[in-house]
Amino acid sequence: IRDCGDDTCIDLYVHFPLNATMIDKEEERVALRELGSDLRTGLDQLADLDRGDVEVIVEGHADHSQVVHTGDPRAAFLYNWNLSAQRASSVVYEFRIIGLHVPEYKVVAIGYADSQPICLELNDACEQLNRRTTLRLRIDTRSLETRLKRR
Repeated sequence: IRDCGDDTCIDLYVHFPLNATMIDKEEERVALRELGSDLRTGLDQLADLDRGDVEVIVEGHADHSQVVHTGDPRAAFLYNWNLSAQRASSVVYEFRIIGLHVPEYKVVAIGYADSQPICLELNDACEQLNRRTTLRLRIDTRSLETRLKRR
């Protein structure tokens, strides 16, 4: 868990093999489902907030490499954006299985491609660290403020 601006971020150490979007390890799927269940329980117990005031954002990331076997520069550019969004969606899918999903909860998946690396060196170990997901919890302060003014 770490601060990231006004939000709270939890780095999910679900790392993906090169060009992969599936969560292959059963223990990672189980851990994600346990985390999702804990989040759902916590959101259901919020006293001063509606659970709709908290947005669960799953961010997917990729390394800097792109598919080189395409002759289409647009497809090459979009590859990491789509890959990172699919990684985030894989985590959201695990949350969905345990009941943490839209419309009951605000859950979104966002792909950041290689725009937010945590390691800048150009080697395999560093690239593996960059192929990851992050969980961000964000309070919708406008919604909360509007609702509290009505009370």
